[in-house]
Amino acid sequence: MRILFTEAMCVALACAIAPPSSANLTSDWQWAPAPPAAIQEVGAVMLDDNIYVAGGLGLPGQVGLFSDKQFRFDIPTAAWSEVAPFPVPVHHLQAVTTGGKIYYLGGSRVPR
Repeated sequence: MRILFTEAMCVALACAIAPPSSANLTSDWQWAPAPPAAIQEVGAVMLDDNIYVAGGLGLPGQVGLFSDKQFRFDIPTAAWSEVAPFPVPVHHLQAVTTGGKIYYLGGSRVPR
């Protein structure tokens, strides 16, 4: 009985979030410029018409593997800019917005 309930919930959720069959999803995608630095494991969040990408790890072998940088992507102009850095490098952080402000939570710092 429990398995049937789980399967029914999965089907119900899939139906609830599936786009209408008439939607043309391919026309909505556009390429954007790459960020100024090759980083991964970042915190990212959208606020107004901007996407903020912060912290992260660089590529292995790079100088400054752990990042303290924060970048802003302005959607209307499709341009990246660097904004205020963190006081310390951090990676694997989470980002949320509320009340027009960005909050970064958790993450890991450089090992000592």
